[in-house]
Amino acid sequence: ETLEGNNIFYTIRLKSNPRLKRMALDGRYVNFNNLLMIEGQLTTDEFEYQAASWDKARRVIVLNDEHGGTQFIVTNLSLPQKDIVRVYRKRAAIEDIIRELKGGFAFGKTDSSSFFANKARMWISVIASNLMRLMK
Repeated sequence: ETLEGNNIFYTIRLKSNPRLKRMALDGRYVNFNNLLMIEGQLTTDEFEYQAASWDKARRVIVLNDEHGGTQFIVTNLSLPQKDIVRVYRKRAAIEDIIRELKGGFAFGKTDSSSFFANKARMWISVIASNLMRLMK
């Protein structure tokens, strides 16, 4: 509600719950004749969902991967499903990079009171991470 109130677009993963799973499997909510394959991942049609704490229903896209996993994405974007999936995947890839930088390269470590020392440590972490990616 806060994002929408400030005219901010979003694509957020919803935590799965029994009601979402039931809606995703129920033919009344999802058009199974309109399955779409996106880069090796199967996404079904979208449906409207309203959580108990929400003031209105919102657009939800269901992603089913080839291993049987299901993800739910809520968005206020009016883009086609495949474009929303691409936006979501890019965000997820960036989050993975940040998590790797923090965990494996001490990116979040700021033990100096000097801004420039902390900035230098951050850049060393980024360079080390990029070198590791290059070597892969």
